[in-house]
Amino acid sequence: MLRMAWERISAAEAQQLADGQRSADPFGTRLHAAFAAMTCFFAGWPTSFVAWAGLPLLICFVVRMTGHWRVLGPLFWQTSTRFLVAWSLWIGLSLLWSMDRSQGVKEIGPSMFGLFILGIWPVIDHRRLLVGAIVAGVFCGQLSQLAHGIGPTLGIDAITFNRLPGRNSGWWDPVVGGSVLCAALGLHMAAAFTGAKRWVRLLGMAGMALCVTSIAATGTRGAWIGALFTIGAGLVVCGWWSVRTRDRRIARNVLLFAAVGIVTLTANLAARPAAIQTRYEAAVREVRAALREGDYRSDTGLRIAMAQWAFAAARCSPLVGVGAGGFKPWVLRESETAREAAARGEPRRGCASIGPVDGGGDGVHAHAHSWFPHVLATTGIVGLVIMLGLVVSAIREGLIGACRFGVGGYAEIGPAMGLIGLIGAGLFDSISVNQQTWNMAMVLLALCGVLRPRCVRSEGEAEARSVRD
Repeated sequence: MLRMAWERISAAEAQQLADGQRSADPFGTRLHAAFAAMTCFFAGWPTSFVAWAGLPLLICFVVRMTGHWRVLGPLFWQTSTRFLVAWSLWIGLSLLWSMDRSQGVKEIGPSMFGLFILGIWPVIDHRRLLVGAIVAGVFCGQLSQLAHGIGPTLGIDAITFNRLPGRNSGWWDPVVGGSVLCAALGLHMAAAFTGAKRWVRLLGMAGMALCVTSIAATGTRGAWIGALFTIGAGLVVCGWWSVRTRDRRIARNVLLFAAVGIVTLTANLAARPAAIQTRYEAAVREVRAALREGDYRSDTGLRIAMAQWAFAAARCSPLVGVGAGGFKPWVLRESETAREAAARGEPRRGCASIGPVDGGGDGVHAHAHSWFPHVLATTGIVGLVIMLGLVVSAIREGLIGACRFGVGGYAEIGPAMGLIGLIGAGLFDSISVNQQTWNMAMVLLALCGVLRPRCVRSEGEAEARSVRD
């Protein structure tokens, strides 16, 4: 007998719930899967598409769950789900002590994409389709980069985006594009190293090479470092997967990856040597100026200053932070206090004594340009623990769920690897306050369920399995 949705259930019971729902409502399931695929596809598109693409999914979810609500039971017992609820409540509560509640509401806005986890779960056994939709959507963004590369050369304004010279991120903002592409890099790594079929592994290798090229084209130095982190962490995860599943093909795939990586990096350096070298040399100059001379006026210098102010805010309000939306006004207030004290020749006191004197000003951004320092600054240690718990539990559930079936590739281990890619990008981007990147995070998290049912290729297979079981 099936348990109630709020009672703890086993993986076998979760499978029974999924099969029963699909055999009872095959048309509704197909429609639901189509809307979920649309949501996943537009996760790699501009903000306007991201904001509206999930509405049909949520409407379909509400209508269908009036009769199939039991299928949500496994989702309730996932650790990541509980951390996500806790995060949403805590960041909302932080508005009570924020200095800018209107900005805080904007930062809380991306939390609504957590609803996609509910919407996607009932059709999570169609994750081959859903992950494929994510990859296809990001590929469209890469095509927009290709179009932007052609547009200025041929003088076609219709396919030319407003980007600085030497930076090509297509329809994405460069920083956002770098983050989305790091997530896609993780997905392709999963296929390249753990795919069961040769064509899947080759597709993963090709996707990795394309992602590295696309990330290099954005000119976003943070994404370059994030990509290196993703590759390094991905190799560790794939090594763990090889031991766990006793898959000896991983070592051979690493050699192939090394060859593809060398060719890709060489091709990028040969194709855009001036642009890459210019960005690298500028970064070195700006870092030295900030750390040695206290000059934070450059792009990189300002990011260093904001990171320092983030930790300063955490030291002044360690437990609860300065509140969602409170980062910029807090920095402006404290940096002004520091400058006034310096002008009077007085020692700096209070919070102003632990941040850079000239690190604020009009150039400071609304967020710290780094995921976890911003979370620490605005929501304190409590918020940081919740966010770390959310990310770690989601990745763990994604990997353990894949091990239950012993199958790698895009659909199983891919979402967890995609989240690892977002962590790499989050070193230099506040993932949780941006609609496009947090939407991508929520879509990937939705596919990491530890109690997810077996993946099916078609409704016919699902119905046959239901009858067989």
